[in-house]
Amino acid sequence: METIKIDGREFHGITESMSARQDDFILTQLRQSGAMEVLAALPKNASTAERDAASDAMFNKILESGRKYRLLAGLLTEQGKKWSHAQAEANAEHFAELSGTEDKLTMNRELMRLVVLFFRFGAESSTTSPNSSSQSDAAPSTGSAAVETLATLRP
Repeated sequence: METIKIDGREFHGITESMSARQDDFILTQLRQSGAMEVLAALPKNASTAERDAASDAMFNKILESGRKYRLLAGLLTEQGKKWSHAQAEANAEHFAELSGTEDKLTMNRELMRLVVLFFRFGAESSTTSPNSSSQSDAAPSTGSAAVETLATLRP
């Protein structure tokens, strides 16, 4: 598992075995940031230019929404600790206060890399039918085609 250093602390990114609570936290941040709208509008056969534009648009949506640090904290777990909502909130507050150039660059790079990885996990394991009763009526459908397309975005 890759180690990500931010402000001298060591974190690891998401894995396919993340908890449902962590998965829900990440999805909530993506939906509330507007990033899922970008994903839903991306055609399955999108060109490289369209995928690059979507990647930029998603990053901008996340920044504009003010959810960047919460999303990043959802995607990361500190070494030796178990991911929790409370720990993610504390990490988000900490991340937002960092001023070092290297830390800011690392956070931006890892944010998009891990978002793409998150959707790759979904594209590989998603078997839920769009008509399934397990999907929330309030949640916008992303469709497996859009998820598969996002999985090809550049981080």
